Amino acid sequence: QKIIFENAVYRGCLFQTYLLYELGDDCYLIDQHAAHERILYEKMMREIDAGTGSQVLMVAQVVHVTPQDAVKIEAYREDIRAAGFDIEPFGDDVYQIRAVPNVLGIPQTKSAFLDMVDRLGELRVLSTAQKRRDAILQMACKKAVKGGDKLTMEEIKPLLADMLRTNAPPTCPHGRPLVVVLERTEIEKRFRRIND
Repeated sequence: QKIIFENAVYRGCLFQTYLLYELGDDCYLIDQHAAHERILYEKMMREIDAGTGSQVLMVAQVVHVTPQDAVKIEAYREDIRAAGFDIEPFGDDVYQIRAVPNVLGIPQTKSAFLDMVDRLGELRVLSTAQKRRDAILQMACKKAVKGGDKLTMEEIKPLLADMLRTNAPPTCPHGRPLVVVLERTEIEKRFRRIND
């Protein structure tokens, strides 16, 4: 039976995080922040692959880093560039950021870059340049998602449709589930309206 998500009825938002939809005999709880991150990540992957994933900054941002961080940046400079950052050394332990992934707003440039540098050590265990690039993109997407951002059903529908097609809940880029489905019978059992 094909489920049409246009028929889903929005019932509210729990804890400013979980969107609640009713569809037939199912209740869908959607983690809007994780879903937003996944949507941004997939958009960024398409843009990076198409060569359009960076925005050039009108004024380059200058960032001071520790000597240890400078070593990490140099070790992963190509992976950072492949993820949409254009950076250049600008003196001792100083870098100029000239472009950032499209997903990041300019006000976030410095903090996003420094957050990413803090986590560069995590890339050591990743065996390929592709995996390292993807991990850096995930970091950028996580930074880009703001608390309280509201997703529209138009943005959510592809995730739900993919869940139906694959018979598995979609996940955020870090592997956390985006959707939890509660069946009506499960809820009614909890209220002891029906027997187990």
